[in-house]
Amino acid sequence: MVEQKFGGQLRAQPMFDRVAQAGAEAGIACAFDRITRHPSTVKAHALVVHAQQTGHDVWPLVDALFAAYFSAGDDISDVDVLARIAGAHGRDEAEVRKVFVNGTYDVDAQQSQREAARLGIRGVPFLLLGGRFGVSGAQPTAVFEEALRRAATE
Repeated sequence: MVEQKFGGQLRAQPMFDRVAQAGAEAGIACAFDRITRHPSTVKAHALVVHAQQTGHDVWPLVDALFAAYFSAGDDISDVDVLARIAGAHGRDEAEVRKVFVNGTYDVDAQQSQREAARLGIRGVPFLLLGGRFGVSGAQPTAVFEEALRRAATE
């Protein structure tokens, strides 16, 4: 995945280093060496959609999903991993498993991913400003500052 998406480890390493440094400054451990595969995120997105549509605060869940993947190297396409994370955030694990078995939110999650692709979103983090200006991935501060200036003036 690193070869395909970034052109190899050598080109990707500065970005990984920036993310790891920013994470460390915020108290978040990024362990890119633990990530052994690039899982489909459809089920993780479906879990977030389920939480949204059932009136739950999604941000603690999203933070837990990011931590599971980026810090622990967990496979966030695995139903058992997702059910465990949901359970740790007050969700009924059996209910969550039914969501995955039934594919209840798959269409919504896939629609969300198509919309992200249409907007040019190719990675996380992604910041969309004013519905028009996007900053994708771990970027230097100057990139965010320029995007904010453009959004504010246009």
